[in-house]
Amino acid sequence: MSRNALAIVSLTIVVCFGFMAGCCDQNASMEEQNQLVVVEITEQGVNMQNPDKWDDVLTPGYVRHCQAMPPELQEMTGINEMKKFLAEHFAAFPDWNEQIDFMLADGDKVAYITTDTGTHTGQMGPYAATGKSVNVKTFIIHRFEDGKIAESWVMWDNVAFLSQLGLFIPAEPTADMSKLPSESQQIKIDTPKKKIPKGSGG
Repeated sequence: MSRNALAIVSLTIVVCFGFMAGCCDQNASMEEQNQLVVVEITEQGVNMQNPDKWDDVLTPGYVRHCQAMPPELQEMTGINEMKKFLAEHFAAFPDWNEQIDFMLADGDKVAYITTDTGTHTGQMGPYAATGKSVNVKTFIIHRFEDGKIAESWVMWDNVAFLSQLGLFIPAEPTADMSKLPSESQQIKIDTPKKKIPKGSGG
């Protein structure tokens, strides 16, 4: 290989590695920035209860998914709907606080777990204030678009949440076990034995 050809190959390799390193750095920088947004919105938008902060971090078409909520709130769309929900939640739990326990970023998504605490001193939907405190874990995934949260998936143990408030009532058994038939009353089915033809076998 000529000296010029070798130089061209070497330069190409350097450029390729430089481009790959640049892409990796850019992706890492984006993931770090997205995590900072999560920390910022948790501290200011939730713990400090600053509603204006949500305007800075949510896209206009923001969507929130949460199956633990009542049917009408399982899918929330838009910044104003999110702010309205939070205002009602903070009215029910004025001291609501979320602490981030763990966070992981992957591409355009950030997943994290929080420990949530609060005292139920206000109306929460159909439930009057109980004066009781809660301590629950929440799992959240945010999808980002251009540095803002475009979509969220929120999951928590609603049974634990309502139980701590004394609002969870276990369902009644669907069957009366005392009315099940006794062993003597149970129908027995005789399974016919398979006959082995004479002369077969060893």
